[in-house]
Amino acid sequence: MLENITNVRPFGDDFRWFLKLKCGNCGEVSDKWQYITLMAEDSERFKTIMQFECRGLEPVDFQPQAGFAAEGAETGTPFTEINLQERDWNDYDEKAKESVGIYEVAHQFIKC
Repeated sequence: MLENITNVRPFGDDFRWFLKLKCGNCGEVSDKWQYITLMAEDSERFKTIMQFECRGLEPVDFQPQAGFAAEGAETGTPFTEINLQERDWNDYDEKAKESVGIYEVAHQFIKC
């Protein structure tokens, strides 16, 4: 759920997506988080933020980390270095004089 915040996105050229993967052949799921490095607004609905080509592996879990950015919905105030590891984040937009936040981060994987 987003509170007075928009344009949530990965920030920086070295952003890492932390995933748990399942082998498409044997079905084994990794115990550890694996990361993928890429170079490259609706509050209550899922939104596509990334597509992966996994070639024989299937993502089964996602752990958000630090490195996200967003903007104040009314003011465009930049918020960088957003850490979503706890699946909640909040701050205060001085220009709008209101709290901003990202709460209850959830994910889903859809096979293409």
